[in-house]
Amino acid sequence: MLKNARPLSAGVFLLALAGCALQPPNPQEARILSRPLLCEGEERCNEMWRRAQTWIANNSRYKLQTVTDVVISTYGPIGTQAYFAYQVTRERAYGKTDELRLKLLCPNLFGCGNRAEETSRFQSYVEQK
Repeated sequence: MLKNARPLSAGVFLLALAGCALQPPNPQEARILSRPLLCEGEERCNEMWRRAQTWIANNSRYKLQTVTDVVISTYGPIGTQAYFAYQVTRERAYGKTDELRLKLLCPNLFGCGNRAEETSRFQSYVEQK
């Protein structure tokens, strides 16, 4: 009976940690994560798209894998590394307005950092004029 106590207690410990890592964002973080990143007009949207590519290239631990008119993505995530992999998509929202969406991918059970902070840094850089 005692032989099984260690694996069981280790399992309970890991589940407790996973519960902490998988907590939903607080209301402020949820607002940041759900805020649309909109641009209007071809010139402004192209500028923001270039800035998105630059930010990803400068901030990702992984190399760029795909860069098109509608998607920017990095390689990764790999294994259980604690680094975000990124994907940004661009699609027409309405009229001449496009929406850019950032997706952060993290394979690590304990997280890769604060998604809201990372998203906020991305949005601030991309929206600069």
